[in-house]
Amino acid sequence: MNDRLTQRQEEVLGAVQGYIEANGWAPSIREICEIVGAKHPQSVDSVLDCLERKEFVRRGGGARALAVTSKGRIRLKATGLHLIVRGMESPEALADFATELYVDKQRLEADLAEKAEAVCVQTAMQRVLSKRAERLESQIKQLRIRLQILGDQGGGH
Repeated sequence: MNDRLTQRQEEVLGAVQGYIEANGWAPSIREICEIVGAKHPQSVDSVLDCLERKEFVRRGGGARALAVTSKGRIRLKATGLHLIVRGMESPEALADFATELYVDKQRLEADLAEKAEAVCVQTAMQRVLSKRAERLESQIKQLRIRLQILGDQGGGH
């Protein structure tokens, strides 16, 4: 099954998970509409049907019988998509979110610096090896010339 999601599907999936994390229960269709800025509940319902077919969410019989599956949570984590549900987070939750973003930023910067350093070291090693190779080629040429001279001297006697 195709696991590719449209931007709207990603938004709805992130909104559902964000609402559940913030409130402890699933949002209604109308609440999802408010969060993602959809005008018609049918459009969100259609997106949820698609997400359910792709196994990113699971729906039950009730208005709030909606859950993000482990596949959906993995998708959100992999894409780094976190939607803040407007007006529903406590200051503590926002502070935690900001801290998480800061820590992620620090990790990314450290990874980038480490990779940049590795590239610099690799480039320096390539230069050193290239110079060594040039010196070896020069020494080999000199040895061939000496061998040729010795061969010419030995053949002339």
